[in-house]
Amino acid sequence: MKLAKPQHEAFAQFFEKPTREKLRELVKQNTGETDYLDFKAEWPDLVKVSKHILALANSGGGVIAIGLNQTDEGDIEATGLAEFKDKVDVAKTTKKYIPANVHYEVLDFSYTDSEYPSLKGKMFQVARIVSGLDLIHKALNTK
Repeated sequence: MKLAKPQHEAFAQFFEKPTREKLRELVKQNTGETDYLDFKAEWPDLVKVSKHILALANSGGGVIAIGLNQTDEGDIEATGLAEFKDKVDVAKTTKKYIPANVHYEVLDFSYTDSEYPSLKGKMFQVARIVSGLDLIHKALNTK
């Protein structure tokens, strides 16, 4: 899928510095799923999540957004989560399958109030996977 420049920019801004506002923009821009952006309505089995994390790390990094679903028509549906998945549980399971040099973080986003109606009152989690190359570039730029 080829992204239009505004869609690509919305993802790039969210990936660089994930915030509630930037996640909202990503949903509004409706980039759809790509090689570096995957939507899941609910948390899949954590072994499957480990495989997704590895795949994204091997392809340059990316995001798994949980609580969002891409419909058959290509629209993004904000289903939200009933509760946040415990990050310790995620880490305990995934560390069995993911090498120590693969880095990711799970971020929580709650929209108790939002001017974007499809997000209002919903919660989402995002796994942000950073590729090895990104870590090398970051280390070189901080010295």
